[in-house]
Amino acid sequence: MEEEISLREIIDVVWNGRWVILLVTAAAMLVSGLVSQFLMAPTYEARATMMVNVADMKQEPAGSALDELLASLSQYPQMTMTTYAEQMRNPYIMKKVIEDLKLNPEVYTVTGLRKIIRVEEVKNTNLIRLYVTGRDPEQITQIANAVANE
Repeated sequence: MEEEISLREIIDVVWNGRWVILLVTAAAMLVSGLVSQFLMAPTYEARATMMVNVADMKQEPAGSALDELLASLSQYPQMTMTTYAEQMRNPYIMKKVIEDLKLNPEVYTVTGLRKIIRVEEVKNTNLIRLYVTGRDPEQITQIANAVANE
């Protein structure tokens, strides 16, 4: 035969152990608060938003077939927003930012700088957001501004 447990018995067990539940919850909250306050270093995030405008390359109508051929070959390829976003994390840009800001090359390498930078496209717009995370708020702000300027 199976023994049935009623809802009332379950409620009684939980009610009798309420102090244990409250103490464990309070202790966990206290420990997590102390750890986050004293042991974990704060992390800051700087954000820059940029608008991408594609320059329209209008040319005078060509007279001959050769002029038309040269005009079509000299046009720049269309770049998508994803291309612009990836260009912001290009190693050349990262090296230039490290040199311009005179960052310590032992601390800030191209790969390390790419890890702290996140780029996202704002959906249905021509905006790109750049996020830089780190421990020093002034330095990450300078890095975000330098990448945006490049």
